Amino acid sequence: MLLPVDPWRADQVLSNRVRLDIVQALLSEKELHISELERSIKKPWGTVAYHLGLLEDAGIVKSEYRLGEHQSKAPVKRYYWVQKAKLREYVEAWGELPRGVLEKVARKG
Repeated sequence: MLLPVDPWRADQVLSNRVRLDIVQALLSEKELHISELERSIKKPWGTVAYHLGLLEDAGIVKSEYRLGEHQSKAPVKRYYWVQKAKLREYVEAWGELPRGVLEKVARKG
């Protein structure tokens, strides 16, 4: 049985503009290579790679290495896509965060 996503963890993962831009770009396409993401969200390669790693650690993004085309500079490319079910879990947990904060404030007040 999968444990639900902690609302605070969801906030850590989803409250970053770059990560949200990556998710949106991947949702608008079936899958993208990192250089395609770099162009799509207009961020440097290192920034995109860092945030992809965090999204992948959270299970929101998955990736797969594939052989590139014959003329490609890189013989192997890594393609990324969104795990929509996992993203939904994070979004739902993130929506619970305000409720949890309000409940804690009400108890202390």
